[in-house]
Amino acid sequence: MSEFLGVKISLGPSVVLPLVVLAAAVLAYVINGVILWALKRAVQNTSTEIEDRICGLLHRYLFPLLVVGTVLPLIDFLPLPAKIL
Repeated sequence: MSEFLGVKISLGPSVVLPLVVLAAAVLAYVINGVILWALKRAVQNTSTEIEDRICGLLHRYLFPLLVVGTVLPLIDFLPLPAKIL
């Protein structure tokens, strides 16, 4: 039995970890969409090449960075056995 943020979870750690990764990916996808939407609105009125390149880089690399950035703190909160980590 695992405990996450004060809530006891009756599932085993081998089930909880993929669920945490899935939840982190969904959260990262939503945050990615909001950030890219706001960035596109901000860049629409300008026409410089540097902003287009920055937009392209963020469009490519923001989602993986957000996934890693949300998975790492969530794994720190989960008391998982060393074998699974």
